[in-house]
Amino acid sequence: MKRRSLVALGSVAAALAAATVAGCATRAGAGSGGIAVAGETRADLVSVAAPGLSTPALDVTVGIARPQQGAGIPDISASVSKAVSAKSQSAAAQQRAAAAAGARPVPAGLLATVTVVPGSIVHEGQVVAVFDTRLLDLGVANAQAAYRRQLAQADALSSQASELRDQRGSVREQRAKLIEAQAQLESTLAQAETGMSQLKGGVAQLSAQVAADGKALAAAEEQLAATPAGPAHDALASQVAGLKQKIAAEQARLAKLQAQLQQVEAGVPRLRQGLAQAQAGRGRIASGLSQLTDAIGQLESGSEIVRAYASAQAVAVELARAALSQGTLRAPCDGVVVGAMHSGEVAIVGAPVVAVRPAGPTLVDSYLTSAQLAGVRAGVPADVALDSVRGVLNGRVRDVGANEEFPPSNYPTQIVHLSRVVRVTVSVPETLPLGVPADVVIRPKSE
Repeated sequence: MKRRSLVALGSVAAALAAATVAGCATRAGAGSGGIAVAGETRADLVSVAAPGLSTPALDVTVGIARPQQGAGIPDISASVSKAVSAKSQSAAAQQRAAAAAGARPVPAGLLATVTVVPGSIVHEGQVVAVFDTRLLDLGVANAQAAYRRQLAQADALSSQASELRDQRGSVREQRAKLIEAQAQLESTLAQAETGMSQLKGGVAQLSAQVAADGKALAAAEEQLAATPAGPAHDALASQVAGLKQKIAAEQARLAKLQAQLQQVEAGVPRLRQGLAQAQAGRGRIASGLSQLTDAIGQLESGSEIVRAYASAQAVAVELARAALSQGTLRAPCDGVVVGAMHSGEVAIVGAPVVAVRPAGPTLVDSYLTSAQLAGVRAGVPADVALDSVRGVLNGRVRDVGANEEFPPSNYPTQIVHLSRVVRVTVSVPETLPLGVPADVVIRPKSE
């Protein structure tokens, strides 16, 4: 006769229960000095709870920003931190926040597929359920697109910086040529000024010589006019002719020197003007080089910042993939499914989708009075017998309750239900059916 039919109904039911338990205890080995009690099998179930699947926020930004001349690079660290913080918030934190706010249960999502039913044997890591993850798939694709977009922008900024570095190199070459030209102008101007000074001295000296020779010619002509014909007159005539020839040659040389002086005097201002323009050009080139250097620095800094943003976006990609992976539920251990939702149902965050009874020992709960607890402690042997299992199973006490309590009203026991008892749990290595009555004989050790 099964013990579940021995529900305590007054003294008659208690007497029937005592008689039945006595018979079963004999079957389990009570005659050998153990404590015979009734028990019920159970196991510590492991639930696969529904996670909090946050819907991703899609980023549809397009294009590559090009920094304007003199424009600063925007501070994106706050937005990166905010995005990463929002994506990394766990489902448990969301559930606690919802409970603290007194909110209604939060739907986790639609179960697209549940691959197990009660009674299915599962192994650790086996897929047991899959949520509808289309939005999570889009979240991964969107995060990857944002990551690629940031890398493209960083590459574009680096390319612009490279182009400006090439321009700066060209400008530096022009500056070197201008410096060389300026040096040549300075050297030419110095030579021209020296030559002009020398020409002025030569013109002055030759003019004085022409004047002196003119006076000598005038005196010779006057003397020639006063000298009668004869050898002396002939000598004076020859002297006058020589002076005239000399003066003519000196005047020709003077005219040539004066022409050269005029040419040099006209060229010196142009050289000075060219030198001034070269100096001004050097100033403009220096200013341009400074602006190019500043622009290159801004572009390189912007590229580094955008690459840092891309690194953060790479984290966002991994977070999106992690969120997607949460949409696939897996068995936490080897065992047997004892409960499962169905495909097409909506799961609630934190609620069990699949319950698994781990493979391994079965627990048997029983209740003892304080008087029966002497020598009963964890590790002492215990025999367990079930109607559906042949023979007696060898087990051991796993734990002894710390507090006294009333046994459940529907629990089969020969003890009056109003008595305070202590729960004692026995572990049996075999895997047994759950929720069925058992006969337990605990063999306490002598103190």
